Amino acid sequence: MFITYNRLLRLGAALTAAAILIALPATAAAQCLGFRGERHATVGLYVKDLAADTMVIAKNIDRGLTPASVTKALTTACALRQLGPAWHYLTPVWLVGDSTVAGPVWHGTLTVTGVGDPTVESDRFEDNLGFCDSIAAALTRLGIRRIDGGITVESTLTDQGPADTWEISDTRYSYGTGHYGLNYKGNLRRGGDRRHRSNGRIVPDTHPARTFERDLRRTLAAHGITVGGAHSTRTRRHHTDFDSAFSALQMPDLPRVLVYTHRSPELLDIARDLMHRSDNMWAEGTLRLLAPDSGRDSALAVEDSILTSLGADTEFITLRDGSGLSRSNRYSPRFLASVLEAMAVSPDGPDYISLFPVAGRDGTMKNFLKDTPLEGRAAFKTGSMNGIQCYAGYILGADNLPTHSVVIMVNGFKCPRADLRAALTRLLLSAIPS
Repeated sequence: MFITYNRLLRLGAALTAAAILIALPATAAAQCLGFRGERHATVGLYVKDLAADTMVIAKNIDRGLTPASVTKALTTACALRQLGPAWHYLTPVWLVGDSTVAGPVWHGTLTVTGVGDPTVESDRFEDNLGFCDSIAAALTRLGIRRIDGGITVESTLTDQGPADTWEISDTRYSYGTGHYGLNYKGNLRRGGDRRHRSNGRIVPDTHPARTFERDLRRTLAAHGITVGGAHSTRTRRHHTDFDSAFSALQMPDLPRVLVYTHRSPELLDIARDLMHRSDNMWAEGTLRLLAPDSGRDSALAVEDSILTSLGADTEFITLRDGSGLSRSNRYSPRFLASVLEAMAVSPDGPDYISLFPVAGRDGTMKNFLKDTPLEGRAAFKTGSMNGIQCYAGYILGADNLPTHSVVIMVNGFKCPRADLRAALTRLLLSAIPS
């Protein structure tokens, strides 16, 4: 058979590449995942044996990539470090306008101070339901039968709603609901306005404080308590005719009587639920805990300092939110792994590791690695967007102690997501001892 010089060169190059591949360790060779279109994607792989302190797989570990929802692993780590697992949100409800309660009529307002609790009236925590009923019961105990001045909602948060760096198209869907000073029923509602045209779908509620006020008025009426005043709910970023009416610093310093304080579930339970379901609004609320009286940028600055204290190099990372919904986020597999590894040996290690969904069992990991030797052993936070698939977490051994840290970040893939997951399954099964 006649072979041209160019064909001979190509054959020689192919044989050389094959020889190099054969000479590589099995783990290095396995870095080629084998999914269709892989050479057009960017793949970052980091797998470390923690006991031996050796890398099992390393590919593009210093490449900045879009992380999607694995960002929640950073947010929850910082919240646990700063506040501890038993911390609670406390949402106070006040009678404002007089110094004493005397008689059945309150000549002032009923005021709720939103503190950013994302779980208010969420069906994720059934024991914490009944916010409006609890307010009505507290007013009844005080003998209040009428509130002349209406209902107001205040907040110290200086920016509310969806993060500025989110795609506007994402805010049309339930996963893109924003975080507010007062969040209510997950900030979701049935039906839709002319913008959403949802035909009964669950859609974001752009006015959660107004929805809360409506429900509270109805509940109070059912308990025989009437409320005067027009709709007077005021928060900073509700796009309504009262958009700029409220500023915590501009509110008159009127006497207040505490009526009721709503106590949220513990931070650990909130963080575990948001990690399992990958709830973006709850993650944004958790980020804002780092600077509760300031804006999102201040919270991100505090997060940066906490990550630095964990030994992570934050010089070349970009974080724009707490959930990972922003496509502007950029960091490397090594950076994320450094946080995972620092948290694993910190005093918060057992609590932190317990937040991660377990393969074949929990949340977003219920189907990944199911019916494999890694079922029940891989505890990963997942992250996915169009063309993006990420995993980050631990391989667990005896007593749920981590044996390996794992970060997988794939950007720009075009094959079916199921094909990519199958390739990642093969990689992990070949790299992790069963």
